Amino acid sequence: MVAKKLVTVVGDTGAQGGSVVDYLLKNKSKEYAIRAITRPTESAAAKALAARGVEVVQADLTDIAALTAAFAGSHAIFAVTNFWGLFSDSQKQFPEEKDVALLAGRAAAIETQMGINMVDAALTTDTLQQYIWSTLTNAYTVSGGRIKPPHYESKAQVTRYIQSKP
Repeated sequence: MVAKKLVTVVGDTGAQGGSVVDYLLKNKSKEYAIRAITRPTESAAAKALAARGVEVVQADLTDIAALTAAFAGSHAIFAVTNFWGLFSDSQKQFPEEKDVALLAGRAAAIETQMGINMVDAALTTDTLQQYIWSTLTNAYTVSGGRIKPPHYESKAQVTRYIQSKP
């Protein structure tokens, strides 16, 4: 019996990651095993994934060691970050802060580091064949430097980091 290829999905309870998981579960070839990376493994969404046959593993995107362990054995990794979730967290952490640009900058810095952490953890995965990074067009570049939305720029920074790696 041929071993299934392990696809590890970050953001599995969100729109993008959830769609990847759904697609893989419906794949008739059944050649893939799915591992979902989440922080709250006891959440209803995580339990629902486990009930569908998905291996649910706890890891925080700020913790490279946890990501490295979670990515171990992966054939492919689908990596995504959630700027707007981080922005909302920043608003909750600093409720007195009214400077939206400052809050967005904080969220973008965290998102960039999370993206870099996933890349660094993935680079230690000797079984890895595919790394799929969900990104956005570099708005600063395509606008000729006129616009620089923080959530586009943070993803662009991670993309540049990926491109700098072997």
